[in-house]
Amino acid sequence: MGEAFYWAASIVAIGSGVGVVVARNAVHSAIYLVVVMVSLGVIYIGSGAEFIGMVQVIVYAGAIMVLFLFVIMLLRVEGGGSRGSGNRVIGKAVGVVMGLVFMGIMVAGIVERAVGEGVMVGVVERGISNTKEIGGALFGKYVLPFEVASILLLGGIIGVMVMNRKGGGKKGW
Repeated sequence: MGEAFYWAASIVAIGSGVGVVVARNAVHSAIYLVVVMVSLGVIYIGSGAEFIGMVQVIVYAGAIMVLFLFVIMLLRVEGGGSRGSGNRVIGKAVGVVMGLVFMGIMVAGIVERAVGEGVMVGVVERGISNTKEIGGALFGKYVLPFEVASILLLGGIIGVMVMNRKGGGKKGW
């Protein structure tokens, strides 16, 4: 896959990332985030990291985003954000400055990579099975953090269910 493919997927990811921030509706924002996750998965697959790309699409764009949408709809989150009496002008100015600094850092990194070494497409050697290496590390050296993360996710799901329980502590759900 060529550089045009990489740049096209990158532009889709960046555009959808902007949509995540700009969208006023929480569900629309979550759907934009799904597009970002799929775009990143496509970039990984194009770079030769097939396992990471498929995990990105299946786990993050699939399972995690479905969970986000479930929580958004369960808690009845309304779009538009808070309408408090805080100083919105200062908040917007700080946000714009931080965004410009972050954008400058990203552009500098992209230019350095493109001018210095070329775009990272096809970095992984085809003789190495990244699926085998990742599986061995995940279920060998990193099995305890993997299981702790799964328990934390389960605790979060149970916490949302308890917080949203009707009746405030009385019997029944």
